[in-house]
Amino acid sequence: MNDYRGHHQAPGPDDVAQCFTTLGQDNDSVYPTDVLVHPDRYGAYNASTAALIRAAQTLDCLTIYRAVPPGVDTINPGDWVAISEEYARTHSYGLLDGTIDDGSTDGVILSVEVPAATLWSEGVLEEWGYHGPAIAGLRAI
Repeated sequence: MNDYRGHHQAPGPDDVAQCFTTLGQDNDSVYPTDVLVHPDRYGAYNASTAALIRAAQTLDCLTIYRAVPPGVDTINPGDWVAISEEYARTHSYGLLDGTIDDGSTDGVILSVEVPAATLWSEGVLEEWGYHGPAIAGLRAI
């Protein structure tokens, strides 16, 4: 079941995107070097995201979160993910019918720890493309 993924595909190593492990490095990248000091200027709206961005140079792995419909238990290569549970939760509201309502059509959140090198961004620090192996059998949190 991949029809919930949407049409806008997540960035990856073959796109004009930046890997989490290269944030703040002086290179030709999506983000300037001050992203580690001022992540809020580049779309880190949640405090947990900002803290992870500031620690980016020391993180080998981090937990990712994915909003999915109930019954889905896999995070696949090319999926959009978040590094903030709060951000992923906002994307679960009304997931099944595109509305924000009483919770009857909300999705669930999957989470798993992955290597930082499997995450790619095209310019919004809250949204990442996952490009590691499929991870099946995850339980909703």
